[in-house]
Amino acid sequence: MDDFLKIEKIGEGTYGVVYKGKNKITGQFVAMKKIRLESDDEGVPSTAIREISLLKELNHPNIVKLEDVLMEESRLYLIFEFLAMDLKKYMDSLGSGKFMDPAVVKSYLFQINNAILYCHQRRILHRDLKPQNLLIDKTGIIKVADFGLGRAFGVPVRVYTHEVVTLWYRAPEVLLGSLREQTLCGSSSGGEEKRLLPSDEMVVRETRLFEMDDFLKIEKIGEGTYGVVYKGKNKITGQFVAMKKIRLESDDEGVPSTAIREISLLKELNHPNIVKLEDVLMEESRLYLIFEFLAMDLKKYMDSLGSGKFMDPAVVKSYLFQINNAILYCHQRRILHRDLKPQNLLIDKTGIIKVADFGLGRAFGVPVRVYTHEVVTLWYRAPEVLLGSLRYSCPIDMWAVGCIFSEMSSKKPLFQGDSEIDQLFRIFRMLRTPTEEIWPGVTAMPDYKPTFPNWNTFNLHNHVQNLDETGMDLLQKMLIYDPMRRISAKDARRHRYFRDVVIPPGLAVHKAYIRYSPEYNETDNAQSV
Repeated sequence: MDDFLKIEKIGEGTYGVVYKGKNKITGQFVAMKKIRLESDDEGVPSTAIREISLLKELNHPNIVKLEDVLMEESRLYLIFEFLAMDLKKYMDSLGSGKFMDPAVVKSYLFQINNAILYCHQRRILHRDLKPQNLLIDKTGIIKVADFGLGRAFGVPVRVYTHEVVTLWYRAPEVLLGSLREQTLCGSSSGGEEKRLLPSDEMVVRETRLFEMDDFLKIEKIGEGTYGVVYKGKNKITGQFVAMKKIRLESDDEGVPSTAIREISLLKELNHPNIVKLEDVLMEESRLYLIFEFLAMDLKKYMDSLGSGKFMDPAVVKSYLFQINNAILYCHQRRILHRDLKPQNLLIDKTGIIKVADFGLGRAFGVPVRVYTHEVVTLWYRAPEVLLGSLRYSCPIDMWAVGCIFSEMSSKKPLFQGDSEIDQLFRIFRMLRTPTEEIWPGVTAMPDYKPTFPNWNTFNLHNHVQNLDETGMDLLQKMLIYDPMRRISAKDARRHRYFRDVVIPPGLAVHKAYIRYSPEYNETDNAQSV
């Protein structure tokens, strides 16, 4: 936020205030939309999350571009390109008795329609079109703004709230109370797909999107909670891809919220250690997420080493540094992964490891919200989740990273529980049964029982092989019971264990990559992401 100067307030809507601003570094004028938080407890409102999700997906010359998303204390700012004039102001400026040039009317209408066609072909409704939301520049270009009420819609059309659209521009079916918003916008039926991009000169330069017919399904390579994953091939480019077919909850529900969440997060993430989402396609009622393809995951790699063989300690260190880098990148963007495990870590032949499957990921607000605790594969689940905590944050990912670190070093899972209580007791046996002295507040947690067995010996070092003193120190900090004292991704990056880390040459040049820096001060707050 220090890079931006607020100049003046230029508007106010249902969800926030808009300021004209200036980027101090580039000198560029911007529109700064400050989102009004629903309450201190709610964090970032769903309207803002929805808008960010949609705008991150939209790249069209007639749609206002979202430049950046920033947090300042409990305030969320969306930074847009700046256009000084909207269509309402322009029409008002013409004066009494004067009308718009018919050629300009025709041009503006064609551009607006072009933008809406682009949205409809991506199964997105605007739902609040009005002259005030149409911004114009001096070159004759008009752009659609304010997707605050926009909503990606599923198949079939879902039941929506009808409290949308400024009254003067509201469709009669909405005024008559219809909760089913139909789109008569040329949507394909019977499984047929159409080109998403019209051939208009302004749109041709946009990134080409593929159709399902452009991909060949080769073989099934995995199955998770929300869908089946296939190895596929792009017939046009020859590139191998991973095709994740999302399992729909029911015919009536359309695309599940888990998929919408994953798409939203992955569209925002651009890091060399995070699996890249290449495209999103619909085929009848099936949703396909097209990812870059990596043939090997960390679990398969460890299994392939054979009995009695361990990972090279230098490779363990490099992989751990890269995993931590990806998690730090996510945490700095207020995103938790929540399902880290070796099967979700994909590797290539150049030594790069990437975090995959953000199906359970969730962007978290300020302050931390109450979340469901039914997350994370059992063996990598943090003790605060096992004990029923509904308030958790970045430390749950760091616990999972610690478990993976140990598994890479010893080639066996650290805590192999077959139920939640068995998982807890395995942790207690190795790290001691937690007390109020070890973990303040533990006895007040929902699933804590005073009758828990009392193991009082700390013997982590007896179960983890092939780690030197600095590695064991880092592992112990990742497996601290108290989430407030557990090491953060930011501080883990600066741990002395990584002083001699070797990373693949392709990573260091990426602008999102965070390099090793000197060891952190032991008195630093471990929860600084």
